[in-house]
Amino acid sequence: MLEFCHDYCDLNEWCCSQMSQRADWNTFLQCNKEIASYIQKNDLRGFFTLHMEEYKKNIGSYKQMWGRYSHKWSAVVGKYFSYSNSYRIKAYLSLFPLYPRDIDGRLFLLPITDNIDTMLSVVCHELLHFLFFDKCTVYNIENDKTLWLTSELIVPLLFEHLNNQSEMGRELTCSKYCLSEEMISEGRKPFTQFLNSEIEFFQMVKLLKRIVGRFI
Repeated sequence: MLEFCHDYCDLNEWCCSQMSQRADWNTFLQCNKEIASYIQKNDLRGFFTLHMEEYKKNIGSYKQMWGRYSHKWSAVVGKYFSYSNSYRIKAYLSLFPLYPRDIDGRLFLLPITDNIDTMLSVVCHELLHFLFFDKCTVYNIENDKTLWLTSELIVPLLFEHLNNQSEMGRELTCSKYCLSEEMISEGRKPFTQFLNSEIEFFQMVKLLKRIVGRFI
Protein backbone atom coordinates (compact mmCIF):
# COMPACT_ATOMS: atom_id res chain seq x y z
CA MET A 1 0.00 0.00 0.00
CA LEU A 2 1.34 3.41 -0.99
CA GLU A 3 0.50 6.30 1.31
CA PHE A 4 1.07 9.90 0.19
CA CYS A 5 1.86 12.07 3.22
CA HIS A 6 1.60 15.87 3.44
CA ASP A 7 3.78 16.01 6.59
CA TYR A 8 7.40 17.16 6.67
CA CYS A 9 9.96 14.39 6.17
CA ASP A 10 13.40 14.49 7.78
CA LEU A 11 14.98 13.15 4.59
CA ASN A 12 14.89 16.78 3.48
CA GLU A 13 17.75 17.38 5.94
CA TRP A 14 19.79 14.79 4.08
CA CYS A 15 18.89 16.43 0.75
CA CYS A 16 20.07 19.79 2.06
CA SER A 17 23.35 18.28 3.21
CA GLN A 18 23.93 16.65 -0.17
CA MET A 19 22.99 19.78 -2.10
CA SER A 20 25.44 21.89 -0.07
CA GLN A 21 28.29 19.77 -1.46
CA ARG A 22 27.34 20.34 -5.08
CA ALA A 23 28.91 22.87 -7.42
CA ASP A 24 25.52 24.45 -8.11
CA TRP A 25 24.68 25.01 -4.43
CA ASN A 26 25.16 28.79 -4.50
CA THR A 27 23.12 29.03 -7.67
CA PHE A 28 20.32 27.09 -5.99
CA LEU A 29 20.38 29.44 -3.00
CA GLN A 30 20.36 32.52 -5.21
CA CYS A 31 17.37 31.20 -7.17
CA ASN A 32 15.52 30.16 -4.01
CA LYS A 33 16.09 33.03 -1.63
CA GLU A 34 13.15 32.24 0.65
CA ILE A 35 14.21 28.68 1.40
CA ALA A 36 17.82 29.93 1.64
CA SER A 37 16.81 32.12 4.57
CA TYR A 38 15.26 29.15 6.35
CA ILE A 39 18.32 27.01 5.62
CA GLN A 40 20.42 29.71 7.26
CA LYS A 41 18.16 29.46 10.32
CA ASN A 42 18.37 25.65 10.21
CA ASP A 43 14.58 25.56 10.00
CA LEU A 44 13.53 23.59 6.93
CA ARG A 45 10.48 22.38 8.84
CA GLY A 46 9.44 26.02 9.31
CA PHE A 47 9.68 26.64 5.57
CA PHE A 48 7.61 23.53 4.91
CA THR A 49 4.97 24.58 7.44
CA LEU A 50 4.75 28.03 5.83
CA HIS A 51 3.82 26.41 2.51
CA MET A 52 1.75 23.58 3.98
CA GLU A 53 -1.48 24.38 2.14
CA GLU A 54 0.30 24.42 -1.21
CA TYR A 55 1.98 21.11 -0.42
CA LYS A 56 -1.29 19.52 0.69
CA LYS A 57 -2.73 20.34 -2.73
CA ASN A 58 0.28 18.79 -4.45
CA ILE A 59 -0.04 15.62 -2.39
CA GLY A 60 -3.72 15.61 -3.31
CA SER A 61 -2.72 15.67 -6.98
CA TYR A 62 -0.46 12.66 -6.39
CA LYS A 63 -3.32 10.77 -4.73
CA GLN A 64 -5.62 11.48 -7.66
CA MET A 65 -2.97 10.46 -10.17
CA TRP A 66 -2.16 7.23 -8.38
CA GLY A 67 -5.85 6.43 -8.03
CA ARG A 68 -6.00 6.36 -11.84
CA TYR A 69 -2.82 4.37 -12.49
CA SER A 70 -2.09 2.18 -9.46
CA HIS A 71 -4.07 -0.74 -10.86
CA LYS A 72 -1.93 -0.68 -14.01
CA TRP A 73 1.25 -0.78 -11.93
CA SER A 74 -0.11 -3.64 -9.81
CA ALA A 75 -0.81 -5.57 -13.01
CA VAL A 76 2.73 -4.94 -14.26
CA VAL A 77 4.51 -6.09 -11.10
CA GLY A 78 2.21 -9.07 -10.76
CA LYS A 79 2.71 -10.10 -14.37
CA TYR A 80 6.48 -9.74 -14.60
CA PHE A 81 7.69 -10.04 -11.01
CA SER A 82 5.05 -12.18 -9.28
CA TYR A 83 5.03 -9.51 -6.63
CA SER A 84 2.32 -8.00 -4.46
CA ASN A 85 3.01 -5.07 -2.13
CA SER A 86 1.37 -6.08 1.13
CA TYR A 87 3.05 -3.49 3.37
CA ARG A 88 2.93 0.28 3.64
CA ILE A 89 5.33 2.56 1.81
CA LYS A 90 5.14 6.29 2.53
CA ALA A 91 5.87 9.10 0.06
CA TYR A 92 6.64 12.70 1.07
CA LEU A 93 7.50 15.89 -0.81
CA SER A 94 11.09 17.00 -1.29
CA LEU A 95 12.09 20.65 -0.93
CA PHE A 96 15.10 20.01 -3.17
CA PRO A 97 15.76 18.56 -6.65
CA LEU A 98 16.76 15.30 -4.96
CA TYR A 99 14.40 12.40 -4.35
CA PRO A 100 16.07 9.85 -2.07
CA ARG A 101 14.56 6.70 -0.65
CA ASP A 102 14.93 4.83 2.63
CA ILE A 103 14.56 1.15 1.76
CA ASP A 104 14.56 -0.04 5.37
CA GLY A 105 12.28 2.78 6.52
CA ARG A 106 9.89 2.17 3.61
CA LEU A 107 9.68 5.79 2.45
CA PHE A 108 10.81 8.06 -0.36
CA LEU A 109 10.61 11.68 -1.50
CA LEU A 110 8.68 13.16 -4.43
CA PRO A 111 9.22 16.22 -6.61
CA ILE A 112 6.82 19.14 -6.19
CA THR A 113 5.09 19.06 -9.58
CA ASP A 114 1.72 18.75 -11.25
CA ASN A 115 3.08 17.07 -14.38
CA ILE A 116 1.30 13.71 -14.54
CA ASP A 117 4.04 11.93 -16.52
CA THR A 118 6.70 13.09 -14.06
CA MET A 119 4.58 12.18 -11.04
CA LEU A 120 3.82 8.69 -12.37
CA SER A 121 7.40 8.08 -13.50
CA VAL A 122 8.90 8.98 -10.11
CA VAL A 123 6.39 6.89 -8.16
CA CYS A 124 6.89 3.84 -10.41
CA HIS A 125 10.66 4.34 -10.32
CA GLU A 126 10.76 4.35 -6.53
CA LEU A 127 8.33 1.47 -6.07
CA LEU A 128 10.44 -0.59 -8.47
CA HIS A 129 13.42 -0.13 -6.16
CA PHE A 130 11.48 -1.45 -3.17
CA LEU A 131 10.28 -4.39 -5.25
CA PHE A 132 13.81 -5.09 -6.47
CA PHE A 133 15.41 -5.19 -3.03
CA ASP A 134 12.56 -7.25 -1.61
CA LYS A 135 13.06 -9.84 -4.36
CA CYS A 136 16.83 -9.80 -3.82
CA THR A 137 16.26 -10.55 -0.13
CA VAL A 138 14.05 -13.52 -1.02
CA TYR A 139 16.75 -14.89 -3.31
CA ASN A 140 19.55 -14.07 -0.82
CA ILE A 141 21.36 -11.98 -3.44
CA GLU A 142 24.45 -10.33 -1.99
CA ASN A 143 24.03 -6.60 -1.40
CA ASP A 144 27.44 -5.54 -2.70
CA LYS A 145 28.51 -2.35 -4.47
CA THR A 146 26.98 -3.45 -7.78
CA LEU A 147 23.48 -4.15 -6.46
CA TRP A 148 22.38 -0.52 -6.11
CA LEU A 149 23.53 0.26 -9.65
CA THR A 150 21.75 -2.86 -10.89
CA SER A 151 18.55 -1.61 -9.25
CA GLU A 152 18.95 1.65 -11.16
CA LEU A 153 19.61 -0.19 -14.42
CA ILE A 154 16.34 -2.12 -14.41
CA VAL A 155 14.35 1.15 -14.26
CA PRO A 156 15.05 2.35 -17.84
CA LEU A 157 14.92 -1.24 -19.06
CA LEU A 158 11.45 -1.82 -17.64
CA PHE A 159 10.21 1.67 -18.58
CA GLU A 160 11.37 1.15 -22.15
CA HIS A 161 9.42 -2.10 -22.35
CA LEU A 162 6.29 -0.64 -20.75
CA ASN A 163 6.36 2.37 -23.08
CA ASN A 164 6.72 0.14 -26.13
CA GLN A 165 3.76 -1.95 -24.99
CA SER A 166 1.75 1.07 -23.70
CA GLU A 167 1.10 -0.88 -20.51
CA MET A 168 0.93 2.13 -18.19
CA GLY A 169 -0.98 4.40 -20.53
CA ARG A 170 1.60 7.20 -20.11
CA GLU A 171 5.20 7.81 -21.15
CA LEU A 172 7.49 6.80 -18.29
CA THR A 173 10.86 8.54 -18.08
CA CYS A 174 13.94 8.46 -15.84
CA SER A 175 17.12 10.50 -15.75
CA LYS A 176 19.59 7.58 -16.10
CA TYR A 177 22.03 9.91 -14.33
CA CYS A 178 24.21 7.11 -12.98
CA LEU A 179 24.07 4.88 -16.06
CA SER A 180 25.82 4.75 -19.40
CA GLU A 181 24.23 3.87 -22.73
CA GLU A 182 26.56 0.85 -22.84
CA MET A 183 25.11 -0.48 -19.57
CA ILE A 184 21.57 -0.06 -20.82
CA SER A 185 22.32 -1.58 -24.21
CA GLU A 186 24.04 -4.64 -22.74
CA GLY A 187 21.36 -5.01 -20.09
CA ARG A 188 18.49 -5.33 -22.58
CA LYS A 189 19.17 -8.96 -23.48
CA PRO A 190 19.12 -10.51 -19.97
CA PHE A 191 16.25 -8.26 -18.91
CA THR A 192 14.21 -9.24 -21.98
CA GLN A 193 14.97 -12.89 -21.26
CA PHE A 194 13.60 -12.37 -17.76
CA LEU A 195 10.45 -10.64 -19.02
CA ASN A 196 9.91 -13.54 -21.41
CA SER A 197 10.31 -16.04 -18.54
CA GLU A 198 13.42 -17.52 -20.15
CA ILE A 199 15.50 -16.94 -17.02
CA GLU A 200 14.65 -16.46 -13.33
CA PHE A 201 14.88 -13.17 -11.44
CA PHE A 202 18.10 -14.14 -9.64
CA GLN A 203 19.71 -15.14 -12.93
CA MET A 204 18.78 -11.81 -14.50
CA VAL A 205 20.19 -9.91 -11.52
CA LYS A 206 23.40 -11.92 -11.63
CA LEU A 207 23.90 -11.06 -15.30
CA LEU A 208 23.11 -7.37 -14.79
CA LYS A 209 25.45 -7.19 -11.79
CA ARG A 210 28.20 -8.56 -13.98
CA ILE A 211 27.49 -5.92 -16.64
CA VAL A 212 27.49 -2.93 -14.27
CA GLY A 213 30.51 -4.32 -12.45
CA ARG A 214 32.61 -3.77 -15.54
CA PHE A 215 31.82 -0.05 -15.50
CA ILE A 216 32.51 0.69 -11.83
